[in-house]
Amino acid sequence: MNISKQFLVVFLSILIVTSLVVIGIVGGKKYFAQQEAKHQLYLDYLQKGDDFLRKGEFSKSINSYLESLKFAKKNEEYIVRRNIALAYAAETQSKYSTSVPKEAFDQIEKAIEQAPDDSESYRIKGYLLEVSFNFPEAIKFYKKAIEKDPNNAFAWGGLAHCYFYLNNVEEAKKSLLKAFEISPSDPLISLAMVNFILIPEKNYDKAYDLLNRVIINPNIPPRRRAEAYNLLGRIMLDKKEYEKAKDYFEAALSEDPNYSLSYALEAASLILGFLENKISSKEVTKVIELLNKGQEINPSDARIKYWYGVFMSLIGQNEAAKAMLNLALDTVDKDITLWGPEVKNTLKGRIYFNLASVYSKTLETEKAIESLKKAISYDPSLRETLKNPYVIEFHFKNIKKNKEFQNLIGNI
Repeated sequence: MNISKQFLVVFLSILIVTSLVVIGIVGGKKYFAQQEAKHQLYLDYLQKGDDFLRKGEFSKSINSYLESLKFAKKNEEYIVRRNIALAYAAETQSKYSTSVPKEAFDQIEKAIEQAPDDSESYRIKGYLLEVSFNFPEAIKFYKKAIEKDPNNAFAWGGLAHCYFYLNNVEEAKKSLLKAFEISPSDPLISLAMVNFILIPEKNYDKAYDLLNRVIINPNIPPRRRAEAYNLLGRIMLDKKEYEKAKDYFEAALSEDPNYSLSYALEAASLILGFLENKISSKEVTKVIELLNKGQEINPSDARIKYWYGVFMSLIGQNEAAKAMLNLALDTVDKDITLWGPEVKNTLKGRIYFNLASVYSKTLETEKAIESLKKAISYDPSLRETLKNPYVIEFHFKNIKKNKEFQNLIGNI
């Protein structure tokens, strides 16, 4: 009897242990299945956020990232947080604003706290500061990102942007060339290379190659492809091939109808082409429509106002031209699409030059000469322009015999 009881106890013990093991295995499988499903949701929402970001659908992108954050593991949260911050910054730029939401900074601070050795989190903090026009602070975070990872090409690219804006051209070029060395096939770095180095150096063959690679890349956002078309159009403007330039600017607008620069550039191609008899008078009537649309999208775009003033002058609307050119002057320093003091000064020079031309037409000699002096001070390259007799005859016919004007021109 004792033996039977002992056997029964042992048997029941084995049965209980076996049952617990089976329950544990089943429960474990269920737990791991739930965790796997949760992780897949994290990945799915993260991918949706990335896809919306590429398309420029920023609100949808942020919402998808916030959903992803709900399912992220603790050691994955920083990835989602930095993407949320990135989407906020991109959205701010798309609105021609510098007011990055506080939520973006909160998210990136948490990301840095959770992953203090992650280079990309510091890079995105730098980007938020860059978009906010706080360039000295942005430089600190870009350098911190590079300290964590010397091969972070976007950090080198961001550093270049800040240096260009602060007019430190030498350091800007060094940083951009380093970014390109690390990631020569990246579309954003290629666009910066063309804009800041290749076009100014008139290295058009290399520029064509890089821009065409950007255009055929299926994964870039519409705004970036529009930038590539605009840069191709700018090359055509330099070459005075105005029809081709116009076609490229139209292609940019088809990619992104909310890019105000494209409207200004297409208007410029029509005006310049018309002046050189390469664009018909029928086509040039489209100028006002383009400029009005650009103005509607970005009221702070100084280039829109500049070309508006130039066009008003060409059609004899001198008072309207003066008003618009003066408005352009008032807007230049507030226009966040103008990258750096050198770009702004060049535009100011062109505005004053055209103001001088209009004042000459309305026989306001003193204002014309004063505006011309300011034009040359802002853009010294205009000295060469003023050596052309055709320019003098076209712009300053009414005051060319004035002694002070002759002295000004004679001293160039």
